[in-house]
Amino acid sequence: MANSIYSACSLCMDKPYSDTVTEDDLTRCAYWPNLVLAAANTARGNQVILSAMIPTSALMSYINTWTATEVVPGTFFYNHPTYSVGFSPTAGIHLNPYDDSAQNCSERLSWPIGQPGGRAGCAGELDMFSLHKQVFACPATWLCPEKSACTIDVSWDTILEEKGTFSIGGLGAEMIIGKEEVWVCDKANACSPNHMNALCFKYQERNRTFNSWGFQSDLGL
Repeated sequence: MANSIYSACSLCMDKPYSDTVTEDDLTRCAYWPNLVLAAANTARGNQVILSAMIPTSALMSYINTWTATEVVPGTFFYNHPTYSVGFSPTAGIHLNPYDDSAQNCSERLSWPIGQPGGRAGCAGELDMFSLHKQVFACPATWLCPEKSACTIDVSWDTILEEKGTFSIGGLGAEMIIGKEEVWVCDKANACSPNHMNALCFKYQERNRTFNSWGFQSDLGL
Protein backbone atom coordinates (compact mmCIF):
# COMPACT_ATOMS: atom_id res chain seq x y z
CA MET A 1 0.00 0.00 0.00
CA ALA A 2 1.27 3.47 -0.86
CA ASN A 3 2.31 5.78 1.96
CA SER A 4 -0.61 8.04 2.99
CA ILE A 5 1.44 11.08 2.02
CA TYR A 6 0.96 10.00 -1.60
CA SER A 7 -2.63 8.75 -1.43
CA ALA A 8 -3.36 10.27 -4.85
CA CYS A 9 -0.37 8.49 -6.39
CA SER A 10 0.41 4.93 -7.37
CA LEU A 11 3.32 3.06 -5.75
CA CYS A 12 5.01 1.56 -8.80
CA MET A 13 8.35 0.43 -7.34
CA ASP A 14 9.19 -0.78 -3.84
CA LYS A 15 12.55 -2.48 -3.23
CA PRO A 16 14.82 -2.80 -0.20
CA TYR A 17 18.14 -0.96 -0.42
CA SER A 18 19.76 -4.38 -0.69
CA ASP A 19 18.14 -4.77 -4.13
CA THR A 20 19.02 -3.13 -7.45
CA VAL A 21 17.26 -0.44 -9.49
CA THR A 22 17.32 -0.57 -13.29
CA GLU A 23 16.30 1.83 -16.03
CA ASP A 24 13.48 -0.63 -16.82
CA ASP A 25 12.13 -0.07 -13.30
CA LEU A 26 11.92 3.66 -13.96
CA THR A 27 10.41 3.17 -17.42
CA ARG A 28 7.63 1.01 -15.97
CA CYS A 29 6.72 3.91 -13.67
CA ALA A 30 6.43 6.46 -16.48
CA TYR A 31 2.67 6.16 -17.01
CA TRP A 32 1.73 9.38 -15.15
CA PRO A 33 3.16 12.90 -15.61
CA ASN A 34 5.06 13.05 -12.31
CA LEU A 35 7.32 10.72 -10.36
CA VAL A 36 8.39 10.81 -6.72
CA LEU A 37 11.67 9.19 -5.66
CA ALA A 38 11.52 8.27 -1.99
CA ALA A 39 13.31 6.41 0.77
CA ALA A 40 10.91 4.81 3.25
CA ASN A 41 11.51 3.03 6.54
CA THR A 42 9.30 -0.06 6.57
CA ALA A 43 10.20 -0.70 10.22
CA ARG A 44 8.40 2.56 11.07
CA GLY A 45 5.12 1.99 9.29
CA ASN A 46 6.49 2.70 5.82
CA GLN A 47 7.45 6.24 6.88
CA VAL A 48 8.91 8.30 4.03
CA ILE A 49 12.13 9.87 5.34
CA LEU A 50 13.33 11.62 2.17
CA SER A 51 11.61 12.30 -1.15
CA ALA A 52 11.31 14.68 -4.08
CA MET A 53 9.04 15.06 -7.09
CA ILE A 54 10.10 15.43 -10.73
CA PRO A 55 8.18 15.55 -14.03
CA THR A 56 8.40 12.10 -15.61
CA SER A 57 9.64 13.50 -18.92
CA ALA A 58 12.60 15.16 -17.20
CA LEU A 59 13.71 12.12 -15.22
CA MET A 60 13.51 9.87 -18.26
CA SER A 61 15.94 12.13 -20.13
CA TYR A 62 19.46 10.81 -19.61
CA ILE A 63 21.92 13.39 -18.30
CA ASN A 64 25.40 12.07 -19.04
CA THR A 65 27.29 14.65 -16.99
CA TRP A 66 28.56 15.03 -13.44
CA THR A 67 26.24 17.97 -12.86
CA ALA A 68 22.61 17.62 -11.77
CA THR A 69 19.87 19.73 -13.38
CA GLU A 70 17.50 21.99 -11.45
CA VAL A 71 14.16 20.80 -12.84
CA VAL A 72 12.15 21.72 -9.72
CA PRO A 73 13.14 24.92 -7.84
CA GLY A 74 15.67 24.03 -5.15
CA THR A 75 15.99 20.38 -6.19
CA PHE A 76 18.52 19.03 -8.69
CA PHE A 77 17.99 15.70 -10.45
CA TYR A 78 20.20 13.34 -12.42
CA ASN A 79 19.73 10.03 -14.22
CA HIS A 80 23.11 8.74 -15.38
CA PRO A 81 22.50 5.34 -17.02
CA THR A 82 25.92 3.91 -16.13
CA TYR A 83 26.10 5.35 -12.61
CA SER A 84 23.00 6.31 -10.65
CA VAL A 85 19.69 8.15 -10.39
CA GLY A 86 18.71 10.56 -7.64
CA PHE A 87 18.40 14.12 -6.42
CA SER A 88 20.40 16.66 -4.44
CA PRO A 89 20.02 20.24 -3.13
CA THR A 90 22.89 21.47 -5.35
CA ALA A 91 24.14 20.94 -8.90
CA GLY A 92 27.36 19.41 -7.60
CA ILE A 93 27.29 15.61 -7.40
CA HIS A 94 30.02 12.97 -7.21
CA LEU A 95 28.93 9.64 -8.71
CA ASN A 96 30.91 6.68 -7.39
CA PRO A 97 28.70 4.97 -8.61
CA TYR A 98 26.05 6.72 -6.49
CA ASP A 99 26.43 10.31 -5.30
CA ASP A 100 28.76 10.33 -2.27
CA SER A 101 29.08 14.12 -1.95
CA ALA A 102 29.08 15.33 1.67
CA GLN A 103 27.73 18.83 0.92
CA ASN A 104 24.18 19.26 2.32
CA CYS A 105 24.23 15.50 2.79
CA SER A 106 20.88 15.21 4.59
CA GLU A 107 19.01 16.19 1.41
CA ARG A 108 20.67 13.74 -1.00
CA LEU A 109 19.14 10.52 -2.31
CA SER A 110 21.00 8.32 -4.79
CA TRP A 111 20.46 4.82 -6.17
CA PRO A 112 23.15 3.10 -8.27
CA ILE A 113 21.83 1.66 -11.54
CA GLY A 114 22.14 -2.13 -11.61
CA GLN A 115 23.80 -2.38 -8.19
CA PRO A 116 22.47 -2.73 -4.63
CA GLY A 117 22.81 -0.05 -1.96
CA GLY A 118 22.77 3.71 -2.34
CA ARG A 119 22.20 6.59 0.05
CA ALA A 120 19.33 8.34 1.79
CA GLY A 121 20.70 11.38 3.56
CA CYS A 122 24.13 11.57 5.17
CA ALA A 123 26.72 8.82 5.06
CA GLY A 124 26.31 6.05 7.60
CA GLU A 125 25.23 2.48 8.02
CA LEU A 126 21.97 1.83 6.15
CA ASP A 127 19.55 -0.89 7.18
CA MET A 128 19.46 -2.51 3.75
CA PHE A 129 16.27 -4.43 4.50
CA SER A 130 13.98 -2.05 6.42
CA LEU A 131 14.95 0.96 4.27
CA HIS A 132 13.23 0.80 0.88
CA LYS A 133 13.67 2.51 -2.48
CA GLN A 134 10.24 3.66 -3.62
CA VAL A 135 8.92 5.34 -6.76
CA PHE A 136 5.42 6.81 -6.93
CA ALA A 137 3.66 7.75 -10.18
CA CYS A 138 1.46 10.82 -9.66
CA PRO A 139 -1.22 12.56 -11.74
CA ALA A 140 -0.76 16.12 -12.94
CA THR A 141 -3.31 17.44 -10.43
CA TRP A 142 -1.09 16.31 -7.55
CA LEU A 143 1.29 19.18 -8.32
CA CYS A 144 -1.31 21.81 -7.49
CA PRO A 145 -3.19 20.86 -4.32
CA GLU A 146 -5.81 23.17 -2.86
CA LYS A 147 -3.72 24.72 -0.11
CA SER A 148 -6.87 25.93 1.63
CA ALA A 149 -7.71 22.27 2.32
CA CYS A 150 -4.28 21.53 3.79
CA THR A 151 -3.57 21.41 7.49
CA ILE A 152 -1.36 19.85 10.16
CA ASP A 153 -3.19 17.12 12.04
CA VAL A 154 -0.62 16.13 14.66
CA SER A 155 -0.16 17.35 18.23
CA TRP A 156 2.27 20.04 19.36
CA ASP A 157 4.20 17.31 21.18
CA THR A 158 4.83 15.58 17.84
CA ILE A 159 5.80 18.86 16.17
CA LEU A 160 8.34 19.61 18.89
CA GLU A 161 9.76 16.06 18.86
CA GLU A 162 10.14 15.63 15.09
CA LYS A 163 12.62 18.42 14.42
CA GLY A 164 13.66 16.92 11.10
CA THR A 165 10.11 17.21 9.80
CA PHE A 166 8.86 20.43 11.40
CA SER A 167 10.41 23.87 11.86
CA ILE A 168 8.91 26.62 14.02
CA GLY A 169 9.34 30.38 14.34
CA GLY A 170 7.72 33.62 15.40
CA LEU A 171 5.71 35.73 12.96
CA GLY A 172 7.58 38.93 13.81
CA ALA A 173 6.00 41.94 12.14
CA GLU A 174 3.02 39.82 11.05
CA MET A 175 2.30 38.68 14.61
CA ILE A 176 -1.15 39.34 16.06
CA ILE A 177 -0.91 38.86 19.83
CA GLY A 178 -3.36 36.27 21.08
CA LYS A 179 -4.41 35.31 17.55
CA GLU A 180 -1.47 34.53 15.24
CA GLU A 181 1.96 34.39 16.88
CA VAL A 182 3.93 31.46 15.40
CA TRP A 183 4.44 29.63 12.12
CA VAL A 184 5.11 25.94 11.54
CA CYS A 185 6.59 24.45 8.36
CA ASP A 186 5.95 20.77 7.60
CA LYS A 187 8.27 18.89 5.21
CA ALA A 188 6.11 15.76 5.18
CA ASN A 189 2.79 17.51 4.56
CA ALA A 190 0.54 15.70 2.07
CA CYS A 191 0.03 18.96 0.16
CA SER A 192 3.73 19.53 -0.49
CA PRO A 193 4.87 18.10 -3.86
CA ASN A 194 8.51 18.36 -2.86
CA HIS A 195 9.54 17.31 0.62
CA MET A 196 12.57 19.56 0.58
CA ASN A 197 10.16 22.51 0.20
CA ALA A 198 7.96 22.44 3.28
CA LEU A 199 4.42 23.80 3.39
CA CYS A 200 4.06 26.43 6.12
CA PHE A 201 1.14 27.37 8.35
CA LYS A 202 0.14 30.10 10.78
CA TYR A 203 -1.12 28.73 14.08
CA GLN A 204 -4.50 30.13 15.11
CA GLU A 205 -4.34 30.59 18.89
CA ARG A 206 -8.06 30.98 19.48
CA ASN A 207 -9.37 27.89 17.70
CA ARG A 208 -6.09 25.92 17.83
CA THR A 209 -5.90 25.23 14.10
CA PHE A 210 -3.25 25.64 11.40
CA ASN A 211 -4.04 27.85 8.40
CA SER A 212 -1.94 27.32 5.27
CA TRP A 213 0.43 30.23 4.57
CA GLY A 214 2.67 29.18 1.68
CA PHE A 215 5.72 27.17 0.72
CA GLN A 216 8.91 27.71 2.70
CA SER A 217 11.00 28.72 -0.33
CA ASP A 218 8.45 31.38 -1.33
CA LEU A 219 8.25 32.78 2.20
CA GLY A 220 12.03 32.91 2.61
CA LEU A 221 11.96 31.09 5.94
